[in-house]
Amino acid sequence: MTDEAASRSAGSTGEPQSDAGDTRSQQTQPKDAVTDAAHHVAERLKPVAAMAETVAVKAIELSSKGLDRLAVYLRERQQTRGEQAGDSPKDDRTG
Repeated sequence: MTDEAASRSAGSTGEPQSDAGDTRSQQTQPKDAVTDAAHHVAERLKPVAAMAETVAVKAIELSSKGLDRLAVYLRERQQTRGEQAGDSPKDDRTG
């Protein structure tokens, strides 16, 4: 076998394996970098998410109190209209 043929056969069997390994490591490095970046962003957003949750809870509490008040007001208004309807015939659609 000549030196040229030996280098071709050695190069054909050795280099693809080396290239495949390099390709695999190059593919995992970007994935690792993206994963690390995602974890970093998630860690930095934890306080924001906690605050958003607190605000959402407060908004729900306030809306439920407001809805309770509205329900009481509407019941009172309905009773008032019922009493007025008994006294004099009025159209319920007018305020």
